[in-house]
Amino acid sequence: DTDDKSPSTPHPSSSNQTTASASSSTGTPLLRPLLGLRSDLSARLPLYRSDWSRPRSLPTVLNATLFAFVIQLIPALIFAELMARETDDSLGAAEVLLSSAVIGILYAIFAGQPLVIMGITGPVAILLGTSHRLTESFDADYFPFFFWTCLWAGGMHVASSAAGLVDLVW
Repeated sequence: DTDDKSPSTPHPSSSNQTTASASSSTGTPLLRPLLGLRSDLSARLPLYRSDWSRPRSLPTVLNATLFAFVIQLIPALIFAELMARETDDSLGAAEVLLSSAVIGILYAIFAGQPLVIMGITGPVAILLGTSHRLTESFDADYFPFFFWTCLWAGGMHVASSAAGLVDLVW
């Protein structure tokens, strides 16, 4: 009697469906273009103005500025030495600090998150050294190769975000 289960009773583990099977059974499309961008914008838009409004106190601003500077400076100095060695002094501390500052400002303005700290990491330094060795083996110029690599990577990030490919992962 206790082992008899009616066919209409779902198994407890049946609620753990993958995105693909859940979307096909409910009629929801597998990819929902721009849905993530729209939901992020609608969540952040009400807070965007307050993120950039006048701070409550000057010491808070100075403390955050000093903290962000030190957090950017330490990895830049550590990894810039590695990059200078790996890229025959094509990239060093000045380039790392300048690029971190420019991308940090642009990201803060367009991403709606002014307190995100962006900087170089170990894997990025290794990638740059490897790409420099690759250009040397093909007798190619490093900076045009690096520019096009970054442009294509950025384009693929934007395209995958716009297509909603993150839905395939989660």
